[in-house]
Amino acid sequence: MRVAVPRPESVRRHGTLVVVLAAVVLTVVASYFSKAPCFGPPYDEQGSSANFENRHRLVCYSDVQMLWLGRGIVTKTFPYVDAHRDAADGPPGAMLDGAYEYPVLTGLFIWVTSLPAHDEGQYVAWTTLALAPFGLLAGFLLALLARRRALIFAAAPAMVFYTSYNWDLLVVGLTVAAVFAWQRRRPGLCAVLLGLGAAAKIYPGFLLLPLTIERLVARDVRGAIRVAVLGAGSWLAVNLPFTVINFDGWWATYAFQGSRTADLTTNSVYFWGFPDLSPTTVNVLSITLIAVSWAGIVALGWFSRTAPSQYPWLQVGAAMLCAFLLFNKVYSPQYFLWVQPFLVLVRVRWGWWVAYWIIDAVLFLGINRLFHDSGHLASQAAVLGVWTKSVILLLLMVAFVRAPLVFTRQAARTGQAARAGQAALTGQSGAPETGRRCTLLGEGSGSPVRRGAAPSCRARRLSSADPATGREGWRWSRVHRSW
Repeated sequence: MRVAVPRPESVRRHGTLVVVLAAVVLTVVASYFSKAPCFGPPYDEQGSSANFENRHRLVCYSDVQMLWLGRGIVTKTFPYVDAHRDAADGPPGAMLDGAYEYPVLTGLFIWVTSLPAHDEGQYVAWTTLALAPFGLLAGFLLALLARRRALIFAAAPAMVFYTSYNWDLLVVGLTVAAVFAWQRRRPGLCAVLLGLGAAAKIYPGFLLLPLTIERLVARDVRGAIRVAVLGAGSWLAVNLPFTVINFDGWWATYAFQGSRTADLTTNSVYFWGFPDLSPTTVNVLSITLIAVSWAGIVALGWFSRTAPSQYPWLQVGAAMLCAFLLFNKVYSPQYFLWVQPFLVLVRVRWGWWVAYWIIDAVLFLGINRLFHDSGHLASQAAVLGVWTKSVILLLLMVAFVRAPLVFTRQAARTGQAARAGQAALTGQSGAPETGRRCTLLGEGSGSPVRRGAAPSCRARRLSSADPATGREGWRWSRVHRSW
């Protein structure tokens, strides 16, 4: 009788998954408890805690708790349908009756998690609980793609700072799922997930541009059109009903962001370096710098190709995100969560993510203390954090594009290669072979092939020059078969 013995690599893979998921659970729980000093009894009649006054002194501030009253979450008003923005209330205006500064999916998520909550503390708890599956999803898929490097995401201090701070884990989970779909050769599903991500926070929509270019470079015009249509279509499917019902309530999100002034709450280079610029000038300058940098990044991706039919779309998308965070007029602290998966998936050196970890912590703590007492040390920490973070983002724009991915795409097999592989595995005559056949472990023992026996993997010739079609070129690949 044969006894199945776990393979060392399988044990390591499962062990890595357990460690990564455990790290996500620990950081999510730690994030919730780091916000706990800001809520708790006594609560007033609207469920607001008096402890929130200590939010910056105790470094427990969160947008989740702030918007309980700040956006009327306490009323549980369905978002966008009756919403409007009162522009007369000074820039950026007052968001009323279910208006949010966030896109539709995030607004719906905010509303759903508010339904069982009766006070701020319960709302933070329900929000953290609802966000946890997206953090676990991101950690799980990152571990499948990058193994131990997934701990760069799962064990990062930013997970503690920002999980319960805002709703960004929702979009991070969707973005990582999109990358995983692409790795599994599902570019259409990847585009749909990116479109849904853009309906939650805008940045996943940026990745649709290089993804479409990647299909064009592979000479797959139909695939490029399909990616663009599916990405835009999924975004439109979420947003269109709200634009029809109440366009002004839907547009209030974007009008609010467009009218924000560069001040301490936006925490961008424009406030710290050019505080006298008018809001209009900042808007024009920001859009121009983002557009120019994106054009340069797309071109750099073209010249960084490792093969004529391949385009580093994910690296280009990561660099475009860095450019957006650098030149946009708003840099909220939790935006670091957006960058973290790319530090996992793109093989940049360890110094990049360690430096970003450290400077993000300095910036987060410095800004909180600056809101509390405006002390000299807090101001220095904030200034150091802002400008060092800007330099890191600028350098990452190049480092991301020039670095390889840590994973390889699932192999594409043409019909001929698939038939040849099947023939060689089953021992049929006339099957083209290269080197040895794939045989079962215990080969030569004289025992018959039994269902459930593990195959030993031998080299086989597979087509792979074009990642989508595999039309040209050859490579050696391990053959895996389920018996």
